[in-house]
Amino acid sequence: MITTSAVVLDMDLRVASLPGNAFTSSFALEATRSGSASGLVIWFDAELSDDVLLSTSPSSAATHWKQTLVYFTSPFAVLDSNPINGTLSMRPHSLNHRGLEIEVAIKYEYDGVAFTQTYNML
Repeated sequence: MITTSAVVLDMDLRVASLPGNAFTSSFALEATRSGSASGLVIWFDAELSDDVLLSTSPSSAATHWKQTLVYFTSPFAVLDSNPINGTLSMRPHSLNHRGLEIEVAIKYEYDGVAFTQTYNML
């Protein structure tokens, strides 16, 4: 990984609900070294009790739950300390209620990179 991480959704599952099980969230990342950005890693942390955390973060111990990796159609070069901004949208898939549609919009102003991609997880 060549960027910082960002929280795109923080919710208490005991009391929260998402209208239509969908959300859109903005995020800001910062390159921690120069390199090529080829995709985003998506994971979750679930606080099951005060002293039990289930994390699928790449920096945590492996579980049977995995991260989701969404590759960019066209990777782009980033420079150390430069910001990468974007939005992430998730909603139930229109053809399969167990699937997801994920939309990622990226803006990297240093090189004028801007794109939106949609991923179908069925």
